Amino acid sequence: MAAKPPGGGTTPTGRSTRGVQRRLDTISHNAEAAGQFGPAVRAEELIGRSLHMFVDQSLQLQGVLKDEHIQAVLEIARRRQAEPIDLEDDA
Repeated sequence: MAAKPPGGGTTPTGRSTRGVQRRLDTISHNAEAAGQFGPAVRAEELIGRSLHMFVDQSLQLQGVLKDEHIQAVLEIARRRQAEPIDLEDDA
């Protein structure tokens, strides 16, 4: 069975996924207009999750780790933390 594109299909309760995204978008804009930035950001996060925009950044390591391995992972994390974040909306 082919995977549905992000944002397509229906929820387990039969609601349109795109309809839920549109509703969250409306909630986000209304919350922001009311100065409720926390709920606005949460609605945007849920939209992004439904579109698979975010990557799980957890890391699980198994086996014997040498200090060099740990230092290399920490260095990569430091470099990524220093990268600029693009806050421009793609819409």
